Amino acid sequence: MPFYSFKCDKCNSLKRHLMTLDRAKAHFEDCEACDDGKLTYTIPKPNAVAKETLDEYRGKSVEMELTRKLEDRSHEHFKKTDLPRLIEEHGTEFGIRNGWLNADGTVKE
Repeated sequence: MPFYSFKCDKCNSLKRHLMTLDRAKAHFEDCEACDDGKLTYTIPKPNAVAKETLDEYRGKSVEMELTRKLEDRSHEHFKKTDLPRLIEEHGTEFGIRNGWLNADGTVKE
């Protein structure tokens, strides 16, 4: 079960509870901060969502790691499938001009 945020309709204080989404949407509780308002379910803003950290010492987040892996996979796919096809269709001069090949015709790393 995930955490859901609740906001007081009087004092705007925030509180988090661990519960199902159905229960969270139907959840009304008295505010402990002001004893006057009711806590209602609030939808978090995308920029306010915390990123999970993989390595707290290096500060790497899951999003950064997945982006890097996707870029690596895209680069490998280009080198294995698209680059040979382009070289075959357009020749090695085309590959050298675009910076994909060295002057001797070998693939750059």
